[in-house]
Amino acid sequence: MIRYRPRCKSLSLSVKGEESFNTKEELHQAIYDVWCKMFSYIGKTLEKHDIIIGEITGDSPLVGWVNVRPIYIMNYCIGFCGER
Repeated sequence: MIRYRPRCKSLSLSVKGEESFNTKEELHQAIYDVWCKMFSYIGKTLEKHDIIIGEITGDSPLVGWVNVRPIYIMNYCIGFCGER
């Protein structure tokens, strides 16, 4: 199971937005669906390949995750995923 949390001003806010997915593909699709709508509001297009799940940066003992990876859209970190 893959956990996702959005990047927020604080860890407590980030953890409140945490979601679970069975596969990376499901996670990728869910991010695309949400962000594609946001991009359309400002008149821009988001392609699936614009969403990058980065390399493993380590573990996050504060939330109990291992194999944490940043998630980027056009070089901007929008959140993190990992395993619990």
